Amino acid sequence: MEVRKDGERITISFPYNPDYIAKIKTIEGYRWHPEEKCWSVPYSELEKLLFIFDGESIVIDQIIYLDELKKIKHKAILMLIYSAGLKVSEVVKLKIEDIDTERKLIHIKGAKGREIFTAAYKRAGRRKEVSAHSLRHSFATHLLESGTDLRYIQELLGHKSSKTTEIYTHVSNKDIGKIKSPLDNLFETQKYGGETKNE
Repeated sequence: MEVRKDGERITISFPYNPDYIAKIKTIEGYRWHPEEKCWSVPYSELEKLLFIFDGESIVIDQIIYLDELKKIKHKAILMLIYSAGLKVSEVVKLKIEDIDTERKLIHIKGAKGREIFTAAYKRAGRRKEVSAHSLRHSFATHLLESGTDLRYIQELLGHKSSKTTEIYTHVSNKDIGKIKSPLDNLFETQKYGGETKNE
């Protein structure tokens, strides 16, 4: 199940499941969107949505956590962690002079901290143990899923060994479905002047 923010609504996507549908229908203001093949509920119902699906496997759009933060400073910290794959310790030591706007680079130094993310996560209604490092993990995973080479991800994360970077690369069901068997390639058909032939 995937949960995303779409304006003032939360969209929910999942393979057909009558139990899930029945649960969605208990939320005030639910809607079915046949074109997108997803459900939506008002953003104000996020906590109830997460409560009724507690224990289910849910992929939550990271932007939801950012919206729970009231201070712009805290949003900026989490956005830097997610958008640049930084550690909290690196973000909290950043100074204006560390940001090179012309070259679009950030010069990194180190430190520690995690309280901001935990507070946002709890306000979003989640109860499982997480850390701001989850955003760094999401950064690496999303880059990998969008086709970025693992060596570039390693460089962006500042890892000396590719083995360290590989821990971020869990298998995505979305990507498994795109894998084509070599046998399929052998029997794939090609069109020749309106005719279809097997190679």
